[in-house]
Amino acid sequence: MKHCSHCGVDVIDDSEFCPLCFHALEQIPDPPDWDPFITPEWNRGSRTFPVVRPHPGKLERAFRFLLFSAILGSAVFIGLNRILLPRIHWGLVFSGILFYVTWFFFLFSRDMGYLKRVIGGTGGGVLLVVLGDAVSGFRGWSLAFGIPIAVILLDVTLAMMTIINRKRWTGYLIVELMMIPVGTVPLILGLLGMAAYPALSGAAFLVTLLVFLGTVLIGGPAARAELRRRFHL
Repeated sequence: MKHCSHCGVDVIDDSEFCPLCFHALEQIPDPPDWDPFITPEWNRGSRTFPVVRPHPGKLERAFRFLLFSAILGSAVFIGLNRILLPRIHWGLVFSGILFYVTWFFFLFSRDMGYLKRVIGGTGGGVLLVVLGDAVSGFRGWSLAFGIPIAVILLDVTLAMMTIINRKRWTGYLIVELMMIPVGTVPLILGLLGMAAYPALSGAAFLVTLLVFLGTVLIGGPAARAELRRRFHL
């Protein structure tokens, strides 16, 4: 359970910010025999936001239909691939595209933030690019271009969302910090010679580092307070 010290309300879902004042929530211990789907005696009459169970609707049925279509289409493409042109695994690429479309629909049909959608969509796109590179003989263009460009796009998106969503900008600070280990991946690939353009890999890590440091420096005391709160310093 989480508590807003500004409004005095308790929030029992996984929200990071108060739905009333948008201040960061504080984690408080759950009472004994706590069940978020049942309102206990001690909680009746208090200002608590309950967990609302989603009901499957048209979007859920559409997602299941897309998932079934992706599985069926993958079986057809892979079967035709083995019959017509077994030397080139183009069926895997088409299967990956079908599942990526299904995954993309899943991200935008669920009630989640834009940040999760961007990260999920970009991550799926990177996997699809790596799959295409592997099918074509793994010439390394996915490591040289796909991963660094994806990291840079994520960093730029985080910076834009931090600027646009000013009321919740501190929530992106931890994500920017988590992007630093992600940014080291193309850097390591470039240093090991696995990426053909190490300058692009280094630029991806540099952009990641600059976005985080810029947010901390511009955010000032609020950014440092958010980091201390997150890491219990």
